[in-house]
Amino acid sequence: MKEKIEKYFDKGVIVLLFLFASTLTNSIFLNQIGYFGALLIIIFKYIKDRKNLFSKVGLEYLFILFLTAEFISAILSGNKAQAFQNLSKRALLIPIVYVMVASLNNKKRTELILNAFLYSAFITIIIYIGAAYKHFAHQLYYLESKGPSTFQYVMTAGGLISFFVVISFAFLINEKFNKKKFFIYLSFFIVGIIGLIASYTRAAWLGTIAALITILILKRQWLVLTIGTAVIAFFLFYSHNESNISIINLREDGNQLFEINKTDGRIQELAVIDSFYCAADYEGGLKIFYNNQLLRNYEAPSPVSGVRDWNKNYLISFLVDSRILLYKKDTVSHKLEITNEFVSPGRTMDYKTFAGKLYAADLDSGLTIYNNPEELDDTVRMSNYKEINGFSINKNYFAWYSNKRDSLFIENIKEGIPSKLVYSDKLNGNYTRIWLSDSLMFIQEDNILNIFSLGIEGIKQVQEIATKTPIDKLKEINNEIYVSSTAGVIYKIEKKKKFYLEEFYKHQKRITDFDIIKNQLLVGDFKRNRLASMFDLYHDTNIERMNQWRTGYKIFQDHPLFGVGDIDLQHVYAEYKDYYLKENFGHLHNNYIHFIVILGLFGFFIVLALFYKMGLIYKNIYNSLKDIPIASSFSIGAFASFIGFLFSGLAEWNFGDQEIITMVWFVLGLSIAFFKVNKDAD
Repeated sequence: MKEKIEKYFDKGVIVLLFLFASTLTNSIFLNQIGYFGALLIIIFKYIKDRKNLFSKVGLEYLFILFLTAEFISAILSGNKAQAFQNLSKRALLIPIVYVMVASLNNKKRTELILNAFLYSAFITIIIYIGAAYKHFAHQLYYLESKGPSTFQYVMTAGGLISFFVVISFAFLINEKFNKKKFFIYLSFFIVGIIGLIASYTRAAWLGTIAALITILILKRQWLVLTIGTAVIAFFLFYSHNESNISIINLREDGNQLFEINKTDGRIQELAVIDSFYCAADYEGGLKIFYNNQLLRNYEAPSPVSGVRDWNKNYLISFLVDSRILLYKKDTVSHKLEITNEFVSPGRTMDYKTFAGKLYAADLDSGLTIYNNPEELDDTVRMSNYKEINGFSINKNYFAWYSNKRDSLFIENIKEGIPSKLVYSDKLNGNYTRIWLSDSLMFIQEDNILNIFSLGIEGIKQVQEIATKTPIDKLKEINNEIYVSSTAGVIYKIEKKKKFYLEEFYKHQKRITDFDIIKNQLLVGDFKRNRLASMFDLYHDTNIERMNQWRTGYKIFQDHPLFGVGDIDLQHVYAEYKDYYLKENFGHLHNNYIHFIVILGLFGFFIVLALFYKMGLIYKNIYNSLKDIPIASSFSIGAFASFIGFLFSGLAEWNFGDQEIITMVWFVLGLSIAFFKVNKDAD
């Protein structure tokens, strides 16, 4: 009877580990049930029989030192409750390594758990690719610059897929098997690469590239390494950076390209002001053009993401770090003079100028209305207008929408201030834009353009127009309404019996903005290489990360020895960031900077020692198993995926991501299990 119970316990652990391995990439809930269930059974067996199933893995002292550093930092932290909570999470996940080693005591079991991970991840990634296709079809890659979050946040998805890609590649390079097995692992690798690309996560790409190079070096595959390097170099450099303003003559017999002005930045917005026009050229600054020639260029302390005409004497440029530069303009000489620099109170999601006022909608602090550019303190603050993602305004209405509420709101305007709600409705799409003209309201929801009349009878929907791709921009110019789609086509909205879109100009490239001056159409576009953007100091997320790292260094200077504790850094970050940085971050998008901030120098060097020792263990396991089928392939894949994890950590706090660190401990535990099983077999 006792043996039978033992057998049931043993099988129960394997079933739970199978659940654990097969849900690593798709369900944190089931994944944790599998792990903690197996852990509790092993602990129960120890209490019942006084039999310790755990064995040393060579990291015990460093695990203890790491948790000690967490403990000391928690005691000294200003947020002890959260620091101890995170300490408990770290402590509860580390035993994954020991559970794997204790439970997988023969080759059959190690290979079962490995295959559970690989085949379930393969199916998960296929589902993810399906979601990515829909994401692509709705132009969301272009609009959001990130992949879909199907099973978990997209950065996590990219990191998890990276492990699968690297281990699959290791089997392809290292294993000798029949055609059927080769086709299976080739399918794994190809699907994994597609999924990784679809995730659009550059940190995961960086880690994967480093890991694949590691495998090729260890296997001395110099030819493959050379070809692979050439392929990467091709994708890094084949696509030249471009930024253009196309000038098209508007003619009765058809619009014709007249001239192209190339810029040294990347065109974001265009604004026609009297007889000249301005271009927000991102890292290229603010540019002034007259008669289609660059007249002046104004550099800015940060990339310029937008430009608006405020009134006859002033215009503003919006910087990517949220600062707003105020320029006084001379319409005769076309010169600009910076007269002020200011920020809105919160995290700005949209801003407009209308009737001499500047409206700034902040997601966290509401709507701010600036009445006078010469008196920036002359403002109206409306803190009840939080959660605005986009808005539009005319002389009678203020229309805005909230993604969090999935709703649209229309209010009357009184003396330039929203006053009374007159219409609201639910939104149905993933992509929303809203525009008001004098008598019409346009709402784009995914691939449907809804048109409403704004008359004395109230607000009424009059028509829906199906669009092949979403409408991105709408402008009313000379009493005509023009729109541009995310596919690079400009339409004029016409009406006979019904409204319809008449193709006005097909640009072929993605349009960042357009306008019309002197019977000429201006169209801005730029192209950047996503892979090369990993090294682009002006990429918006790279700027964001450098701001985070600079702020992290400031925090470290005040807490050098033991850090601020393993906590969410939002409140601490708010105290140290530059005044114009709106968003508070809970982590610093870099493992090493984050560790030195939360654990100080004491914890930082312990973590480095832990990573170094893990690397040695992986290397020794590979050297011991390099001639053993399956075990050698997994050991080299595990080693390389750890290297990839370290490289991804240069641009991401992946150690603090529960799904990612669970994967790290799983792969380490399975590697040691493979080593012990094959060592015992010898």
